[in-house]
Amino acid sequence: MSRADEVRAAVAEHLQVERELLADDTSLGEDLGLDSLAGIELATALEDRFALRITDDELAAVRTYGDLERVMRRRPGRRPRPGPCGARDGRSPRATGRPRPRRSGERP
Repeated sequence: MSRADEVRAAVAEHLQVERELLADDTSLGEDLGLDSLAGIELATALEDRFALRITDDELAAVRTYGDLERVMRRRPGRRPRPGPCGARDGRSPRATGRPRPRRSGERP
């Protein structure tokens, strides 16, 4: 499975939508109903699943699924962890109020 396919699968799973709905021009806000909090939760879930960091500036620039996929392609990371975006209980750590553990070398 390619990185693009892995990202599409992870986003579809997290948002509970069909993969076919995730076209490059699909608006995350208008077409999929993501608000800013849901966008942060999605970014956190992807960070956890792919062991990478999405900056606030990158996240602010994401409007469509294609934008998100391009951000994910530019970020090196390891192979995805199994499970719903890496969370054992199906929720991202930020959504549960627990702080995300810092990775080595990450600034506070």
